[in-house]
Amino acid sequence: MKSVEVKFSNGDRFRIPAKTIAKPRAEYYANKDVGEQEYAKPTSEWLKMYNDELHNIDDYDLTDWLFNNMDWKDVKEDAIAISEKQDYDHDKHWMEITEDDSNYEVVDEP
Repeated sequence: MKSVEVKFSNGDRFRIPAKTIAKPRAEYYANKDVGEQEYAKPTSEWLKMYNDELHNIDDYDLTDWLFNNMDWKDVKEDAIAISEKQDYDHDKHWMEITEDDSNYEVVDEP
């Protein structure tokens, strides 16, 4: 499985699992293309669309969805700290990551 490594302006680095990004994206497109479903009773058509979107996401779509549709609060619970300093407002500095392509990278999980 893949993940996206991000680096904040203070040097803090985190690895965000692809599934954390891919699940809400897959749900969005399944709802958009098939129609909203009751959480407990999705149709087989909805499930097929959801699974197709979930398992066929490419690197571009991962980073595009992450930075255009998610905030730090959406991913911080699943983010794995690679290096982290104290007292830094990650929410405030989240969008600074996109200012330079060297601040993020899609990687294969170790």
